[in-house]
Amino acid sequence: VEVASHDDDALPVDAERWAGLLAAALTSEGVAPGAEASLTFVDRATMAELNAEHMGAEGPTDVLSFPMDGLAA
Repeated sequence: VEVASHDDDALPVDAERWAGLLAAALTSEGVAPGAEASLTFVDRATMAELNAEHMGAEGPTDVLSFPMDGLAA
């Protein structure tokens, strides 16, 4: 499982740690080898914008997640 991560340089985030945790969780859940995931760490203002854009909700939230594409039922 390949995990890409990036963060806003102004925020103190251990992106490698979180990428490793995500990769371990995906592997544990049986996500196929070769799958890709990404993590993006943003400040509160950007999170509020993303929350409004994708969920239609006002204000910041802790996490936004989206369904995985290409999974067989």
